[in-house]
Amino acid sequence: MSSVVLYKIVKISAKVSLICVSDVTQNFDYVLWCGDLNFRLSQSRDEVIQWVSEQNFPLPQPHLLQNDQLRRSRAEGSVFRDFEEGPITFQPTYKYDPGTQVYDSSHKQRIPAYTDRILFKSGRAGRRESNQIGRGSPVIECLFYMSVPSICTSDHKPVWGLYRTTVRPGIDTIPLAAGLFNREVYLEGIKRRAAALGKRHDASSVCSIQ
Repeated sequence: MSSVVLYKIVKISAKVSLICVSDVTQNFDYVLWCGDLNFRLSQSRDEVIQWVSEQNFPLPQPHLLQNDQLRRSRAEGSVFRDFEEGPITFQPTYKYDPGTQVYDSSHKQRIPAYTDRILFKSGRAGRRESNQIGRGSPVIECLFYMSVPSICTSDHKPVWGLYRTTVRPGIDTIPLAAGLFNREVYLEGIKRRAAALGKRHDASSVCSIQ
């Protein structure tokens, strides 16, 4: 292989590396990452089942989760760098026999785990806004972080969280779509939608993430 070809390969590899290491979550004020992240507990099933049976949930103190794969991976910096998580005081949310409160009784006998999680972080813009208004770190505060054991429609138990932060006021005077944005039409659309929702009995003015 010639030195010229080798140089081109190295140059291309360097560009690909730069693309791969860029963190798109830094482009936002705040990021909440939630879902079935599928991380497990590095323990035997019997150990986890026994521990759960001995506890009274919610726990009075947060569970340290020394054997949690997500906690370990985050501590190593290999995933979800700079993300935080609220204190876990609920029992493992996976895997249940659907329709019951019983952990997997099939022949697979899966180990109960905290697969369902909510992580959060502040991007550069969020931290800058926090500094301007004089608040300290963290700029997202987790007020509640719980599971809902009573919901039995899945083999997972859903989790929910309540968070407090400061949201920067929006600016609706900036030209959008290369100056083609018609603000009057946009505002009229919002008014009509609000009026239509106001006629519904199940309409709500509370914003929630589900």
